[in-house]
Amino acid sequence: MNVAERVLVACVGNVLRGDDGFGPAVAARLEGSLPEGVRLVETGIGGIALLQELLGHFDGLVVVDAVDEGEAPGSVVVIEPDVDGSDAHVPDVHLANPGRVLALAKALDVLPARVVIVGCQPLDCAGFGQGLSSPVRDAVELAASTVRRIVEEWADQFRLAASSSPENVSGNPRGESGRPFEPQSFGMEDHVEEKRTAVRSLSSSTFATRSEGQSP
Repeated sequence: MNVAERVLVACVGNVLRGDDGFGPAVAARLEGSLPEGVRLVETGIGGIALLQELLGHFDGLVVVDAVDEGEAPGSVVVIEPDVDGSDAHVPDVHLANPGRVLALAKALDVLPARVVIVGCQPLDCAGFGQGLSSPVRDAVELAASTVRRIVEEWADQFRLAASSSPENVSGNPRGESGRPFEPQSFGMEDHVEEKRTAVRSLSSSTFATRSEGQSP
């Protein structure tokens, strides 16, 4: 991993299950538009791919996915999850639920210091077929803009921290102690329009848009 890559944007979803393709659609919109120091990946629904990326030790993670928050279809929400590492025992070998991936990453001590989920309330993820519903399709640009604003803020903070510490610039991007820098928090409500920001534990229904039996 390039030492400049401090933030990971992971877009999750299955393009063959309607609105579950929200994450990949946002990834396509973000391609080539993120600042230096940000890595963009599309992980499908196989959480192992996301976990492998996190082994590269990032300081910030943005997960983009369809989430069931009980909102109107097309609503974009920003969630700061309180990840419980005690849920690290995962019988689902595909790790289809991103919440379980985050729990396992925490148990393995590779969960970034800063984690945000940018999600969209789907209209339909149950049926088979490509293409997003109209309200979810309309939310793609808003979600992409939200991701850009978050990672630009984080990237600026990480660059500032690195430039003020010679040892970090020369090869220890996670600080002398080996732990990630703690980015300063910023008011996401000041940057995000028409969405709700929540800081809470991930419920079992947050990522209810796909079953554990689906293959990537």
